[in-house]
Amino acid sequence: MIKELSLDSKQEKIVAKINLKYTVKLKELMLHEGFMIGKIREIKDIKKGKNAELITVLSEDQLEKYKDQLESQIKSCLKNNMKR
Repeated sequence: MIKELSLDSKQEKIVAKINLKYTVKLKELMLHEGFMIGKIREIKDIKKGKNAELITVLSEDQLEKYKDQLESQIKSCLKNNMKR
């Protein structure tokens, strides 16, 4: 993410903290018992929170690159899951 978005050192530190914060939240959610379908809304809320924080750190160009990268990852994941 650092190289792809050309983050400066200040942005790199802030984005690393944001990523860690939301990775921990997602991991905690996934460790709770229950069906995945019930966790989807919470996952979306976590991702919205992360994106809201990233918006305050990244430039418009960086945000566009981030969104493109995220979209590409989602498509790749869906494509791989359809092959199973």
